[in-house]
Amino acid sequence: MAPGRFSDKSRGEQATHFDRTRRRVTFSNNRPDAPLAPGMQDRLSVVVQLSMLAAGEPARFGPGTQIAIPTASTREAEDWIFRVVSEEDLDLPGGRVRALKLERLPRKEFDQKVELWLAPGKDYAPVRLRLTNPDGGSVDQRWASTDRS
Repeated sequence: MAPGRFSDKSRGEQATHFDRTRRRVTFSNNRPDAPLAPGMQDRLSVVVQLSMLAAGEPARFGPGTQIAIPTASTREAEDWIFRVVSEEDLDLPGGRVRALKLERLPRKEFDQKVELWLAPGKDYAPVRLRLTNPDGGSVDQRWASTDRS
């Protein structure tokens, strides 16, 4: 994946632009530009990128493995390190599914914890994503089937 723009409207809109010609990431909030690393993603596309990587090389995603993905937010660009935790069974609105859990632990004081579950039986599609803020508040998105049978 090669994102071109990422925006966040949580505290007034801020955007990140991926300038592939100049190989720079620019931020709308006047932060200094950052180098555009090969494979760089934004905070949303990193989920899809991990899904595609796992589907392409499942053996690379064994428990305890760390996967580094260069990721840009609206403030900075840095490697996000995801650790493969384990496979587990999830009871979701879309049904019971076996999923591979990955997590990115907070690195700084105001950082979010990111937990991601990918389903091998669904071509490693993301079936759950939980973002936990430092204050304990969280957003937990779960797969719901659109199959009516």
